[in-house]
Amino acid sequence: MKFVAIDLETTWLNKDNDAIIEVALLKYDDFKLTDEFCSLVNPGFSIPEEVSYITWITDDDVENSPTFISLREKIREFIGDSIVVWHNVSFDIGFLKTYWVDLTYNYSIDTFELSQILLYEEKSLSLTSLCKSLWAGFEDAHRARNDVVATAKLLEMLVWILCNLDESRKKILYFIYSLYKEKWSFSIILEEYLWENLNFIETEIIEDMIINRIWKYKKQELIVDADIRLNALDTLSDNIKNQENIEERIEQKKMIEIIDWSFKDKKLSLIEAPTWIWKTFAYLIPAIIHSVKTWTQVVISTNTKWLQDQIIYKDIPKLKLILSEHPETVDFTYSKVKWRNNYLSILKFFEFIHNHEKWNEEIIFIWKILFWLMKTETWELDEMNFFWKEFVLLKEVNSWDKRVLSSTNPFKNNEFLFKARNNGKNSNIVVVNHSLLFQDLENVSSMILPKIKNLIIDEAHNLEASVTDSLKKHCSIAQFETNLFILEAILKQKSKSAESIKIEKFYEMKEWIIMHVWIIFDFLESYVEGKKDQSRDFDSRDFLIWSDLYKNESFWNILNILNSLEWKIHFLLDYLYTVWDETFEKIEWYLKELEELLSVLKNILKSESDSKFIKVVYKDNKNWIWIYHTLLNVWSYLSENLWSKLDSAVLTSATLKISTSFDFIINTLWLKDFNTFVLESDFDYSKQALIYIPSDIWDIRKNNERKRINEFIKDVICIVWWRTLWLFTSFSTIKEAFLQIFPELKKLWINLLVQWLWWWKYKLLENFKSSSSNSVLFWTDSFWEWVDIPGSDLEVLIIYKFPFMVPSDPIFQARSTLYNDSFYEYSLPNMILKFKQWLGRLIRTKTDKWIIIILDKRIDTSWWNIVKESFPEWIKIKSWKTSLFLNLLKSKYL
Repeated sequence: MKFVAIDLETTWLNKDNDAIIEVALLKYDDFKLTDEFCSLVNPGFSIPEEVSYITWITDDDVENSPTFISLREKIREFIGDSIVVWHNVSFDIGFLKTYWVDLTYNYSIDTFELSQILLYEEKSLSLTSLCKSLWAGFEDAHRARNDVVATAKLLEMLVWILCNLDESRKKILYFIYSLYKEKWSFSIILEEYLWENLNFIETEIIEDMIINRIWKYKKQELIVDADIRLNALDTLSDNIKNQENIEERIEQKKMIEIIDWSFKDKKLSLIEAPTWIWKTFAYLIPAIIHSVKTWTQVVISTNTKWLQDQIIYKDIPKLKLILSEHPETVDFTYSKVKWRNNYLSILKFFEFIHNHEKWNEEIIFIWKILFWLMKTETWELDEMNFFWKEFVLLKEVNSWDKRVLSSTNPFKNNEFLFKARNNGKNSNIVVVNHSLLFQDLENVSSMILPKIKNLIIDEAHNLEASVTDSLKKHCSIAQFETNLFILEAILKQKSKSAESIKIEKFYEMKEWIIMHVWIIFDFLESYVEGKKDQSRDFDSRDFLIWSDLYKNESFWNILNILNSLEWKIHFLLDYLYTVWDETFEKIEWYLKELEELLSVLKNILKSESDSKFIKVVYKDNKNWIWIYHTLLNVWSYLSENLWSKLDSAVLTSATLKISTSFDFIINTLWLKDFNTFVLESDFDYSKQALIYIPSDIWDIRKNNERKRINEFIKDVICIVWWRTLWLFTSFSTIKEAFLQIFPELKKLWINLLVQWLWWWKYKLLENFKSSSSNSVLFWTDSFWEWVDIPGSDLEVLIIYKFPFMVPSDPIFQARSTLYNDSFYEYSLPNMILKFKQWLGRLIRTKTDKWIIIILDKRIDTSWWNIVKESFPEWIKIKSWKTSLFLNLLKSKYL
């Protein structure tokens, strides 16, 4: 196969405002290089410093280089009508089109797209990451010629993988080729390398292959043993310690006993358990024993899917192994349940294959899922990476649809949601996440989880935020339009010529609804126009805003339009139910979504919902208006819907107290009936940790003083050289610090891993772990909580500002009105809990040592003592001049 591989380096990502600074075109014949055209390009303006950091291309390098316009004809001539190969075609082809090099009619192969299918388990599909994964990688990434060579080599390896697929996957390839030969961008690869075995495969053969691969649901039962006892905990803990080669955790045994008491005596308990006492083992052991002994289920809820997966795939299997070797063997069943949209629907996926006119993106989407179906054991869509339009397509194949669990679904017993839900009903231990827990409480008519009586909530400090996010209801013009267009597509498909009158009637109602939705959102846009933060809280206590609304004559017209819209949507529902009854089951979910969107509009604009909801209208980064509402009072919701309905509950986290009191978390979550417990840390903070606060600290709010701060941190990094994380509260401050200090650090070959440049969070973390000996992380604080970097990989944490909630955040504004002193009763406690999380995630073993540098000048304020009282006991807090600190650091005295 002959092709031209292409790569560009640019001044940044916007094809309309940025420019090309390097182009590389390499011709290959059967993966052997035959010719090349490479050149630096003068963009006509200065190259941003951050781009020079990535590419090593400077203004001096391109000063005497040709412009792209002068190279354009040579580039066109070199490429001609060749097959073109790229990694992430949409980026490069967009820039080339801007410069009038149109390759629309060239046959195009994108190694990024091909990697999505063949390497779907890879966490990152960047060229650099894939090269590191498949071979040793390549040097000088982000130079055009090097990237092109890597792209060609990647394609060669992907072709090899294709040619060596097992028979089932080859059948899938032939099936896709059979259906979509003309529209599929990879047809030419099959014709070139697999032509001899190329067979036409019918859809039915693929469907049968999938059904045979996906077993039907086999009922799982709770294991019961009424004689099981908790009298062997010492032995169990010793086994855990010995088999895992971990340090002894004295407080872990105490936690096991507290939780066992909570279950036996039907108590509600709140436990602050310090970092790294293996909380998961501490609550799993009594949970398992209680479930097996009493024939009752225990549900464990985590804040993140990441921890949920860790418990299911790592912690429970380890514990199961340890328990199996104990004389008093304890056996149990367990399962994991996620929300509906995490599961593929077999019914909807088959419909998607049959019913849609396919374009290349949709063909790749089908191909990716078919390959995944041949391998998955978890059934969860988030095993795969999805990009761009695929997130829209997911809605057409996931298990949101009520038909998935309907008796009319011929594939019901094969459906992943059906299996997950039934496993959840019949397991001793069910692991969920907070989002599912609260969404399930809200959707009583279609609950996934069984009735919960015994509940363990890990990461309980996040509960208020989890309830807030889980119960957010969003609404936008795009959501209305999307649902109506999907309804239109389904009805068109079902209609016959004799039913054209039905379709016309639907068209009329659809256009009427869309027009009225636009009028309402135009009003909302005029309301937020000119507001500095582009966001407004509609809480009823903010009388100024409500009085503005009610004084506006247009607002009363909008209420009338809203009433008309409500009537029209209900009329549409009735019409579709009576006239299109044979299609109603298929469209029912989309109709319910329309009702839900209408409900959000009503709650936003009508005053009777003021006391219940926080109401927000805002513009997104594409200038679209969105609205949402969420609960104002989380505590009343939890009290009425959860705590009062449980037999026993355990809430645990490493950060629950403010100073020595649980009052804040108790009041926030309404935990009045909970017993409180504090477990001590096994770490010696006086020897393992130091908090340093410069005594000659500068004001980070002033530009000149921020430069001095950045210079000081550069000096710190030059001394410690590595294993440093600098936490910021905004991307703008990351960029400013990076641009100031990177030139000197680059000369020392210190690697700066900067979140705002191009890195995804897991890619940042993996790069840091693999090269911590010469790396520094620049992150925003939002990514810090899930980080786990034990040992010597991380030794210095630099905190730019205390992590207070953003004052302009509408949720914060609304909830602040519920307190007499919102700063001391709400803002400060939230900041302290987050700060404690940062501290807790640094020390992971008894040998870890670290330094925290706090740059925020507000330590001089009256609330600093409250913050200090919340730190671990005996932790050293020092305040020296920066010059003394740097000298101590150099001498390794610290």
